[in-house]
Amino acid sequence: MFTTYVIYSGKYDKIYVGMTSDLEKRVFAHNNLPKGWTKQFRPWILVYSEVFTNKADALKREKALKSHQGREFIRKEIISKQQGILKNARGAIIRQMPDIGSSPVPATKNAGF
Repeated sequence: MFTTYVIYSGKYDKIYVGMTSDLEKRVFAHNNLPKGWTKQFRPWILVYSEVFTNKADALKREKALKSHQGREFIRKEIISKQQGILKNARGAIIRQMPDIGSSPVPATKNAGF
């Protein structure tokens, strides 16, 4: 099994998209290893994941999520909703929703954009 995932640094408003065969170990590494790009933007939280049976499909989805359209999908459909904010297509806040907690629940189903 392979997982395509999105982690988010709320402190720095950064997104990281990756693929792994061990999601728990990989997220731990992003938050604890002494080097790498993600080190400078800690802490990271898992905001989205999709599981695939083969590596090729996981890599294809990773590439799609890293595209401009994919990053728009992540910000608009995943991160803003988990933060309780609804935004329009240009990113302007439409409505602030009540706080439903600070722990996002990662999605594990395939989602198109």
